[in-house]
Amino acid sequence: MTDQTPIPLTDFTRRAVAARALIQSLLTELIGPVDLKYDFFREWNGCWKARVDLTGAATGRLEFTFLTTPGGGLLALPRPLPEHWRLMTGIPADDGTRWTLDAAGLLVPFAPPAADAAATVPREPGPSITPRERVILFLAQGFGTGRLPRAPGTFGTLPGVLLYLLLAGLPLAPYLAVTAALLLIGIPLCGRAARTLGEKDPPSVVWDEIVGYLITMIAISPSWPAVVAGFAAFRLFDIWKPWPIGWIDRRVGGGLGIMLDDVVAALMALGLMHLGLTLVDWI
Repeated sequence: MTDQTPIPLTDFTRRAVAARALIQSLLTELIGPVDLKYDFFREWNGCWKARVDLTGAATGRLEFTFLTTPGGGLLALPRPLPEHWRLMTGIPADDGTRWTLDAAGLLVPFAPPAADAAATVPREPGPSITPRERVILFLAQGFGTGRLPRAPGTFGTLPGVLLYLLLAGLPLAPYLAVTAALLLIGIPLCGRAARTLGEKDPPSVVWDEIVGYLITMIAISPSWPAVVAGFAAFRLFDIWKPWPIGWIDRRVGGGLGIMLDDVVAALMALGLMHLGLTLVDWI
């Protein structure tokens, strides 16, 4: 970084109040009125960050890296930075400057074109989202089910139920092969969708729920009681998040983190399903 580029903030003394106010104003400007829950933490290299849960005009989780601007101000940089944010607005610092990322991913001062000065940032992916990214979002959001405003994870699991019913007649080996392939595809797919949406683990991204249900139903003979029980068991562990699911959800990022916590939840649900079947057979 040059002398004119913000540098990581390593001294957080007396900056917490300013950091909260900065993030609140930034998200209110970009999204609308939101309620925030903050979790500040320091990385091994000394740089301070914040993990923020959103409710209100939008729901989800974002991570911010705190930087010090050349003028001594505080900059909260959302990570990852959504493409439509980078193209349409700068990220404000509390000294009045604005910064953004250039095409190479480097921080540069932001100066919006005059024609775009009054532009409003869309709450949904705007024209800057490419057709390829729209296809990625369509798949990652469970063919649209994850975009429902209520219980996206629950509704997003339903395509997994339909897919299970289509695959249930396969022998175990092909079933496992298809499930493993969808799991591996899901890592880059969910990671790319999260970067496009600008959230660590967007609630609307439900490919992980689809794969999780398929894992839950491994070696389970299809019947409506089994389908319903598997659905309930998987959603229980996915929402409850007992250890280590909650730890993975908080600590592992990217597409791997999005997929991994649901895989562990599904393995727990799978164990519960087979335990229940064993007890039924024994009785």
